[in-house]
Amino acid sequence: MLMSLMILLVGLFQGVPRIAMATTELDLGEVKKSAGADYNFTFKNEGDADLVIKKVAPS
Repeated sequence: MLMSLMILLVGLFQGVPRIAMATTELDLGEVKKSAGADYNFTFKNEGDADLVIKKVAPS
């Protein structure tokens, strides 16, 4: 019981990551299939723990 409480308390006081993005949406308009399109999203971690991005996908 005491060990469980200690683990819980340690978890509560650990830092958490927090992603901050300049923009979360982008409208490229109409893009021809053969033309392709590129854009770099800018983001940073404003939290106080490591931010781990495991998967990115278009919507």
